[in-house]
Amino acid sequence: VFLIASCPSLATISGAMSNGNKSYTTLKRKVESDIEEEEEEEEDEDPTKYVYSAQKYLPFLRHAPDKFMLSITTSFRVAFGTTIYAAIALFVHREVLVAAGFDSATILCNALFTVGADMGSTIANLFYGAIGTFYGWFAFWFFLGIFPDGYTGDGTDDHAWYAAALLIATYTLLFLVLNVDENVRFWALYTFTGGYAMDLLNPNTSTSKYSVNFTFNYKGSAENALILFLIGGIVAITLFLFPPHRPHTSLSKMRLRVCQMAQGFGDLHARVHKYYLGPAKTLEIDNLVSEYEELVDKLRKAEKHGQNAWYESFGKSRSRLMTNTLIKLADGMVDRFEAILTVVYDEDFTQSHFIMMDAVQGKLEDLRRGLQELLMTVEEATLDGVLDEGEKLRIQELMETMPALVEDLQVQAHQASKKFGNEPVNKSLLGEHTFIYTTCRMAQVLLQDAREILTEYETPLFRRLFQGHITKVFTVKADDWMWAGRTFVAIAINFGIGWMGYCDDKDIAEFHTMVKNDTAAADFIRAGGSVPTCFLAPYNAGLANINIVLLSRLSGATFKNALDRMSAVVLASVVGQLFFALIGWCDWQSRVMTIVAVFFVTWGFMYSNYAGGLPSGISQRLAAMTVYSITEPCSDKSGTFSSYSSSYHAVIYIVIGVIVMLVIDILIPDKSSSAQALESQEEAIEEFRELFRDYMDNRISCTEAMDKLAEIRAKNGVATTMGEDAAFEPSGWKEEWNVPFFTAVNAGYGGFCTQFANLMSVIEDDKEVLLDSLPSFHLMKQEVFYSLDYTTALARDAINADLTDLKGTIKTKVKPAGLQTIDHIIADMNKQTSEKDVWGYVGDFKLLNSSRRCVIVLTLESMINAFNALQSKIAKNKKMM
Repeated sequence: VFLIASCPSLATISGAMSNGNKSYTTLKRKVESDIEEEEEEEEDEDPTKYVYSAQKYLPFLRHAPDKFMLSITTSFRVAFGTTIYAAIALFVHREVLVAAGFDSATILCNALFTVGADMGSTIANLFYGAIGTFYGWFAFWFFLGIFPDGYTGDGTDDHAWYAAALLIATYTLLFLVLNVDENVRFWALYTFTGGYAMDLLNPNTSTSKYSVNFTFNYKGSAENALILFLIGGIVAITLFLFPPHRPHTSLSKMRLRVCQMAQGFGDLHARVHKYYLGPAKTLEIDNLVSEYEELVDKLRKAEKHGQNAWYESFGKSRSRLMTNTLIKLADGMVDRFEAILTVVYDEDFTQSHFIMMDAVQGKLEDLRRGLQELLMTVEEATLDGVLDEGEKLRIQELMETMPALVEDLQVQAHQASKKFGNEPVNKSLLGEHTFIYTTCRMAQVLLQDAREILTEYETPLFRRLFQGHITKVFTVKADDWMWAGRTFVAIAINFGIGWMGYCDDKDIAEFHTMVKNDTAAADFIRAGGSVPTCFLAPYNAGLANINIVLLSRLSGATFKNALDRMSAVVLASVVGQLFFALIGWCDWQSRVMTIVAVFFVTWGFMYSNYAGGLPSGISQRLAAMTVYSITEPCSDKSGTFSSYSSSYHAVIYIVIGVIVMLVIDILIPDKSSSAQALESQEEAIEEFRELFRDYMDNRISCTEAMDKLAEIRAKNGVATTMGEDAAFEPSGWKEEWNVPFFTAVNAGYGGFCTQFANLMSVIEDDKEVLLDSLPSFHLMKQEVFYSLDYTTALARDAINADLTDLKGTIKTKVKPAGLQTIDHIIADMNKQTSEKDVWGYVGDFKLLNSSRRCVIVLTLESMINAFNALQSKIAKNKKMM
């Protein structure tokens, strides 16, 4: 199937579903049939059919991964549209367009800088880029409205120079401090501080090429740059409108990921059930866990596409809103399913397991099928953004069957448990009860979110979104001021160096005196002399420009980004100059070869960009810069040394600009990425310990604990981000960044957070009854606390490189695996349970309280085992940071 398509024939499926019951198998066959029909209908008009047809004839493509096919077709689309535009520009003649104020090379360059992976991301790039570019233009236009002559340097307008310097400094600092979108920040600084601003301080600048006195001339340099950016953005959007296939939108990709996730989840759920009901433990469970992780990845991609899809309708699409709700539904299901996988992974397949699961197999499969049918029905009914009455009725009917399916399974589980005695909580059946109970809770999550889907959707007013954005802009933290101040100093120094330049003024003056004498000039040239020039040309914004291009809050990324940028500039310059030297002539053969070159250069570089990997960060810039060089107005004159040296000077500006940034980072240091990563990690570790203790000691409610746990997870995420950047930091006098240790601790505490969240979701507001009233709860609590405290101390000592404490901690006696007080807890739970306490209600569902208690015991034991596992990993990877 075409991966760039959205879910097929929604209207057909929805109409068919309203006529009666459709099983999951029938729905799946219908989906596959409609996909085949759509492919047949669009095969003749789809140029990418040749790419897919190649799979039949080229063996290496027959098993090509989906990512490759998606990347190759999306880059083909971009290259195809870019080539069409280039062909039109060549037919009209590029020099004609330049004279009219519409430089085709600049438009194509802007288009390739703006284009994303689909329409939504492209519109987002254009939206924020246009806002930032407008700010830059407006500041420049407003200044020349007040000072129409600019700064001439004749001694009568020094006030204009000071006013310009104040404007540049204020503007730059403002956009560094304010909490604006990063794309807006980049384009606002790139176009003004790294662009036009230098002309305000250059006495040699003629304001005739700009709009002055508050007039507007679309051919003015600043105005024209804004116009060409907008035109380039529009060209980028059109790349996803024309064939091949249909409009390539974020919403369609969002739907596709949801389709893949929902159908994949149904298949995975069925296979996990089959494995759990099987005869023995095999490596199939590892494969199932891997597939689960792939499904989670698809879900996260769907969420990302949903964010970009907002820009395709600016929040007005009901289809996007309903699909977002479907993603939320799937997210809840996935969270519950992770707990099921944990139970399945740890299952040892004893005789009691076979007896129990054989007894509940039929009812368990009925519930699984019911879950899958409801999920597929909701998915197919909502992706088009419209719920008709038939679809609502069908969903309601399936929802009404859920409580009965759950109750039947719970009753069967209750009866099967009696084969092992009258004790409600049986140690040998903890995993089985957890599996059954969690499956029932999955049904509860699905039912709750399905109800939300049936409600009316109101799209948020743009005015409210705008007000929220304005409030966010002025929310500035202390760390923002520190980063803005340090960055401003670096930009100011680079800007000042660029303004002054570096030249041998004496040598240049002597040369100009000499060339006035024709004989001396001729002798100079015959002797192989060359024209002296500046090492750094005065009044150039190149150094400040590279400072802005490399803006990053991650200090370790500065040097790596600089290397990527230099690689891009050098490679793009050489490749562009090579192509222009070969096919930049004005004859018709060269024009045809230019069109061919544009296609293959764009296709190759954009494929690298979409496919990801190491070169993806610079591939889009390479495409834009190379195509710009290729499509400049043709010339029948050879290049000169000055034209080639300008590219070399661009590299010089990058190197010097980066050196200034690194020096400022050393003199005005911020916390390194490694320090920030370890700090966030240590905070998350300590806060998790305190939160767990507070919850178990009843110092915090379940709702408050859930909110606090979300904050800890966020800190864990910050630590992950900073840790990735820390790998690029030069180690210097510090120990090399210990990736295994950091990854193990981060992943371990991420797992602890998930287990703790599952524990609280099962206990809810009944902790006093389910745990606090147990006589052995205090002993169990102390056992868990000891293991948690030991894990915390071990991780903290390793993070802080405290050798003395770490050596002592490692020698501390380790508790045995498993929950040692488990027998006492189970005995107390069984004494606590009476005939009246067998059943409980969670929402619409009648559930066994004994199953609930089994989940609590097993989760606590799993946490103890997870603590022990992390302790071992820390001891093995304890090399200091």
